Amino acid sequence: MLTTKEAAELLGITPRRVQELIKNGALEARKASGVWLIDKDSVDTRLRSVTKTGGRPRRGHGKSEIAFTLMNRTYEVAQLVYSTSRKDFTHIGADIDYAHAPIGVFGPNSPISLDSFRIWWRGRGIPARTHWASLPACRSRSRCSR
Repeated sequence: MLTTKEAAELLGITPRRVQELIKNGALEARKASGVWLIDKDSVDTRLRSVTKTGGRPRRGHGKSEIAFTLMNRTYEVAQLVYSTSRKDFTHIGADIDYAHAPIGVFGPNSPISLDSFRIWWRGRGIPARTHWASLPACRSRSRCSR
């Protein structure tokens, strides 16, 4: 018999997760004097049957490619793939809505080009934060908000 802490260490999870597995019936256990005692064979069976692919990825170990949708208001224009390891877009999907594409990205007479998208993308960005001192003075206090 193992305590929740010992079972957690063997399974590589938190003691709270061990309690959830007991509650869900995934681990066999009994309570004695207010302490859960987990069957060692139940823990061994779980270790053999559970793969290590589930759960949240650890920091820095996430997906290396992320799918994005280029939008123009409410219209889906194109699907793109961004590589986190290369820090660049690597693929453009075949279905492109030319009618709603932003000007200069994809034109009906121009071929689909990852290079032209990259050039357009690098020219985009969130403007730097504006300091209040650089803004012109307001004429009416009711129209000014901070």
